[in-house]
Amino acid sequence: MFCIFFAQASNGVNKKLILASILTVSLALPLVGLAGLNIPTQPTQGRIEPTVLINIIVNVMWWVFITVSIVCFIIIGILFLSNLGNPEEISKARRALIWGGVGIGVGIFAFGILRLIMNTLGF
Repeated sequence: MFCIFFAQASNGVNKKLILASILTVSLALPLVGLAGLNIPTQPTQGRIEPTVLINIIVNVMWWVFITVSIVCFIIIGILFLSNLGNPEEISKARRALIWGGVGIGVGIFAFGILRLIMNTLGF
């Protein structure tokens, strides 16, 4: 997705600035998002229980999803701001915004189903 937005940047926009901003955000957000994640450092009896391992994997996947979503919406915002005079490019940014919202809805729905299954099975 990053490559599509980067390739669509208009000629008046400094592509190096966009690339540096996106790389900085994508490197910093996972650190901020995972800072509150509670991963046990001392497993009981030298092994990690499968339920704990599944919960850790699901939590990490959730934070990665949130991070990628935030980065995508920042990129979409940059697209809107950089193409104010071009209606064709604004329609591309609007479609990206709509599909980004659909993607977040599907991700939240999938995470809800996963949590429902995990709670039903006792994870």
